[in-house]
Amino acid sequence: MNHGAFRPIELRAPEGSVVDVRDDAPAGAHGEVRKRAVSVALGALSQIIPDLVSGDLCGTSFPNAIGE
Repeated sequence: MNHGAFRPIELRAPEGSVVDVRDDAPAGAHGEVRKRAVSVALGALSQIIPDLVSGDLCGTSFPNAIGE
């Protein structure tokens, strides 16, 4: 993308929430949360300004988490 292709928006979230975790919080699947947050934001914006919103990320990357 070239400089100026998009106008930035600022989102604020409480510290310690799922989208603004603390340093000691487990965040192994942060990509999934990020993709869902982008999908939700694009869905909301597409209802307000449908001609100006880019396409969705098409869901998830389907991670496999293996642990104890």
